[in-house]
Amino acid sequence: MNAVLRVKDNRLTRQYYIMYITGQRSDQFIKDVSKATLNFKIIKDFAVEGSFYQRIAIINKNASGFDKSKSGLYLQQMESVIEQEAVVDAENNIEELLSRIPLN
Repeated sequence: MNAVLRVKDNRLTRQYYIMYITGQRSDQFIKDVSKATLNFKIIKDFAVEGSFYQRIAIINKNASGFDKSKSGLYLQQMESVIEQEAVVDAENNIEELLSRIPLN
């Protein structure tokens, strides 16, 4: 799941690019992380001048393919591209998840 979210507040529009990372096997999880990293890097490097997308990654730690020992390096690379820690979807509770997304 990927989403582009635009929030208008008076004359200010904030833009967010959100990616949900999951996988049933560790190779699928790593593929999702790698795809997210690439997409975030493309947005960072090639965004239209004057536009800014806050990049947000949501990690499903309950996915059967999540194994920090195998995907840790990939997650670190992604976090360095998005310039913040990834949001962790620990409970799959949508209210908690939305409250943890830094919409600022």
